[in-house]
Amino acid sequence: DIRSFADGIYSLAIVCGDKAGWQQQSEVRSVFLDRTGPVITLEEPLNNSVILNGTVLNFDVTDALSGVAAVEYSLNGGGAQLLAAPYLIDTRSWSGISNVVVTATDTLGNPSEVSFRVIVDVTGPIVGLVSPANASFSNELLVANATDDYQTDILCAPVLDGIVNMSVAVLNTSGS
Repeated sequence: DIRSFADGIYSLAIVCGDKAGWQQQSEVRSVFLDRTGPVITLEEPLNNSVILNGTVLNFDVTDALSGVAAVEYSLNGGGAQLLAAPYLIDTRSWSGISNVVVTATDTLGNPSEVSFRVIVDVTGPIVGLVSPANASFSNELLVANATDDYQTDILCAPVLDGIVNMSVAVLNTSGS
């Protein structure tokens, strides 16, 4: 039973003998033993990334022995959609937490399935200027609140006379 052998390429023959002691070997055949489905990798963005809608998910799907026969994906438990090489998925119409399941089958019918998650952010942060007050004289610090639906790390910088001053930007990691 060759099913117990590891996947790979083998030279295969069979030897049979009778009770008189005669043995005969069959012709030798090259056999590719493959019981493993394709390897599915999310190339970019990283799994669990927060991305803009329209970001393209780039997958690599390979099968070293028998080759890839079919690749499909589903979004948030929906119906499967065929995915052709180069295995790119456009997120233009997505929003929020998006669970993607990619299924691939090799030419022998061996399946693989991998789940990925991205968070598609379709809105920017909500920013409120706390101080100084409008039309006031001030020598105080600029104080603002910023929140975002999916991220707590928000980069904030002052805008003076329409010019963003990144040299004094602050990374807000508290979510407010």
